Amino acid sequence: MKFLLVSDLHKSYKSFKGQDESVSVEWLLGILDETKPDFLLGAGDWGEGVTPEDISRIISKVQLLTVYGNHENFPLIKPHSLPDGKVVQRGGLKIAGVNGLIGEGKREYMIAPDDFVHTVKKIKRVGEVDVFLAHQPLTYLRFTLG
Repeated sequence: MKFLLVSDLHKSYKSFKGQDESVSVEWLLGILDETKPDFLLGAGDWGEGVTPEDISRIISKVQLLTVYGNHENFPLIKPHSLPDGKVVQRGGLKIAGVNGLIGEGKREYMIAPDDFVHTVKKIKRVGEVDVFLAHQPLTYLRFTLG
């Protein structure tokens, strides 16, 4: 089984630091054609500019397992995202994830610190996972779970 991990495509129709982010999905589709993975793992920030056509083109080439970050077309990406704490088996691997950013905010991509810790403990009760997907770096775990 072949896995490809991608994060922070940030598809947008605005330029960022001189980069044309509107072509990020086209770039990814080219990488998928070149590498032919069985699974695409996504760690979020697909971008507000991602369209239903983009997602359809991606999932026509590869099975998508993703979490969302904080820069998303949320109505589109949430239905394609792993539920927080759910462990799935793909290609002989156990894969789980947590969506969004850890924090106290009221934005739709925020997960409260206590909820995050609860979700990680729920995953740990299932047993070892091979891949843990998260948008936010997990230094937070060192201080909360040891």
